[in-house]
Amino acid sequence: MKENYLEETAICKNYKSENFKYNMLNVFAIISFSLVLIWFVLCFNTLIYPEGHIISAIITIIIPCGIFYLIGYLLMKFKYRFCVDYDYALIEGSVRISKVIKNRRRFSLINFEAKNVTKLGLVNSDDFIKVCSDKDIKVLFATSNNDPCEGKEFYYLITISNGIKYIVVLECTKKFLINLLAYCNKGVKDASIK
Repeated sequence: MKENYLEETAICKNYKSENFKYNMLNVFAIISFSLVLIWFVLCFNTLIYPEGHIISAIITIIIPCGIFYLIGYLLMKFKYRFCVDYDYALIEGSVRISKVIKNRRRFSLINFEAKNVTKLGLVNSDDFIKVCSDKDIKVLFATSNNDPCEGKEFYYLITISNGIKYIVVLECTKKFLINLLAYCNKGVKDASIK
């Protein structure tokens, strides 16, 4: 039986350590941004009352401030790799996959119609290895776990979205897969799925 709306979440299994890493990167980024301000205030007198060359005064301010700012920016960007969950929504044959960071920020990764799925199977099958060797297909991992959670499996599907061919790796239940297959064309199921 087809369900018109079905949503599932692939939750990060080691949330405690991921949360610690996220918070530590956030703290170090704030410290780095603070060092920009502190360095600028401490060296501002050198810029106003230059005892030597004005160029050397500007360099002693701008280069360290730029380095501290760059470090803070990179730390802020890198922290978004931790505490990541993925939401899969199946709405009347349309699949929407979103990346959720720390249950606060949501980014849409890919949207596609189930009828555009050309192949669907288990990740540990031989067909998946063959398909991944194709260089024209982009691989999108929509899970942050190395092992599936209880009651879930890793599945792959091949689809076309915005003219680009994707292999999408999902961590979902059999119920989600059955409902997705109800909207797909016949013959997309891999031999690895029973």
